[in-house]
Amino acid sequence: MESDYTALETRWIDRSLADRARLTRVDSLTGAEVVGRKNGNYAGILIPHFHPDSGQIREYRLRRDQPDLEYDSAGNLKVKQKYLSAPGRSNMLYLPPGVGQTLLRDPAMPVVITEGEFKTLALWRAANHGSPSRSEERRIGKECRSRWS
Repeated sequence: MESDYTALETRWIDRSLADRARLTRVDSLTGAEVVGRKNGNYAGILIPHFHPDSGQIREYRLRRDQPDLEYDSAGNLKVKQKYLSAPGRSNMLYLPPGVGQTLLRDPAMPVVITEGEFKTLALWRAANHGSPSRSEERRIGKECRSRWS
C-alpha cells in the first residue's frame, strides 16, 4: 500500500529496497497463518528472511500494525509482541536481499550488528547510497577500511 511505502521511507527504506526485500502487506488471517497464531489481530507487514545467494525464503517475521498492549511493573502501558515469528522459532540473522556468500566470507568486510530487519535494510541502503548497483565496494566498508587500516 502507498501508506506502507511512505512509512518505510521515514525509516530510510525506499520503495525499490522494500520491493527487493519483498516486504508484503498481509491481512490478519494471512498474518496469523504465517506466524502460527490464532487469536488477535495479525495484520501487518510480512518480512521474509532469505537464504544467501538465493531467492529462497527461509522464514518470515511479521510486524503487526496493532500489537497487543500490556502494563509493565510501573503501571505504564507498553507494546507487546509487535514483531512475531512462528512459535518455537529462535532468533535468526537477517540479511538484506542480494547479500551473498562472497560478501559474507570477505574477512575485510566490516560487520555492523543492529537490532531488527528494518534497521538492517536502512543501514544497507546507507552503505550502498551513491554506489553502483550491486557493487562489491560498499560505501561503509570503504570508509571503515580507510579509517581503521
